[in-house]
Amino acid sequence: MVGEWWTVSHVVQLEEQRVFGWAVVDPDGRYGDPVPDPAKPLATWRFELEPEGTGTRLRQFVRMGPGRSKVSLAIERTPEREEKIMAFRLAELRTNMEATLHGIKALAEETD
Repeated sequence: MVGEWWTVSHVVQLEEQRVFGWAVVDPDGRYGDPVPDPAKPLATWRFELEPEGTGTRLRQFVRMGPGRSKVSLAIERTPEREEKIMAFRLAELRTNMEATLHGIKALAEETD
């Protein structure tokens, strides 16, 4: 882990046993003007569950923006590196999302 941080999130979508979504906001202005509004999040995350055979398929999604984030700041400081910054961030997201999904799968299979 690189450093520590915290986030403020708002549940923006909930369909019991189907969808759970949340928006991450910047109420303290760490990346610019304070934006506590979940309609202008740093990122929006969502889990979707779907019955599949005798089990359940779990998908995780993320949408970055439209609010400013640490990635926005990095691109503003070095705009010539935007493509590399985004490629790194997307790879990091994929790795962490896969780890999360594998962890949830392992926990779910323990309770079977």
